[in-house]
Amino acid sequence: MPEATADIKAAGIVKDIVAWASPKLLDLACAGGFGRSNITSLAHLPPLQFEAAEAQKAASTYKETWHIGNCKRSLSAESLYEAGGSLFWMDMFTSWNEVSWQQVLRACSLLDPKPMTESRFRITWPFTLETACLQGEQPDEHYPRSLTLLHGHCVIFSWWKLVYDALDKDDRNSLTLLLECALTPTVQLRVVDGEAASVAVPW
Repeated sequence: MPEATADIKAAGIVKDIVAWASPKLLDLACAGGFGRSNITSLAHLPPLQFEAAEAQKAASTYKETWHIGNCKRSLSAESLYEAGGSLFWMDMFTSWNEVSWQQVLRACSLLDPKPMTESRFRITWPFTLETACLQGEQPDEHYPRSLTLLHGHCVIFSWWKLVYDALDKDDRNSLTLLLECALTPTVQLRVVDGEAASVAVPW
């Protein structure tokens, strides 16, 4: 793992982390009840659904969990859909690769666990994940496999760095919190006319 002062590009490091960590993380997710044992991809883990009382403590507004039928109807009518989704649907590497490893290390603090109740902590994703698809390329599966990420690359890279650390230490509590976080962000999908990657920004 690079030193904290290393001013090198993060994308290559994170690609290696994703390749190494994904099979281990999927096994832990299925064993921990986050998905069925026959799931073969992190992208097919279902987003978490919260009890209403817990959802109200976590946020002032509450959005539905991703629903492919509602997604199609909303994209057709408004070219926009927003719902609870998954970090594992994000295509992090094709639209932006200028984030430095130093930025990734600094952004890890955005993912500190916060108390929900006296005994319950969560890592809440700090912003809506804005994504895009081209006209005619809307998701046609129950859960999308690859959405073009418009911003937030650095923080998602930080999430994978924290996963690496937790796997390296066999820290099951941190891994559970990180998995919950990954399966709860708000995902906004909009239809664009041109190349979605052209409007990506690095933060």
